[in-house]
Amino acid sequence: NRQRKAVWQPRHHHAARGRLLGGADPAVARAYIDQLDRSGTLAEGTTADLRSALDRAATHLVRDGRDAGVAARLTSLGAMLGEADGDAPARRRLSGLVETLNGIAARLR
Repeated sequence: NRQRKAVWQPRHHHAARGRLLGGADPAVARAYIDQLDRSGTLAEGTTADLRSALDRAATHLVRDGRDAGVAARLTSLGAMLGEADGDAPARRRLSGLVETLNGIAARLR
């Protein structure tokens, strides 16, 4: 008897992971950012802005705190990313990142 081995498929893994966490976790957003950064989709300044905003968001979320300013910044960054160009995989990642940023922003309101 042959035993079948599960095959890990990153594109499906990350999509499922985002849905399991409700798409509102800074770790999920950072994973999208890392992928987009490696592919050259994001400008260096954009990457730094996203990471900074996520650091601030994570600090508030750990304390179950709210911060309308950080929420607004995440929403603004998400709107900017929604207008970015890229190939099909990059567009899917951008869409996932925007959804994640909006979810985090909603948790902060």
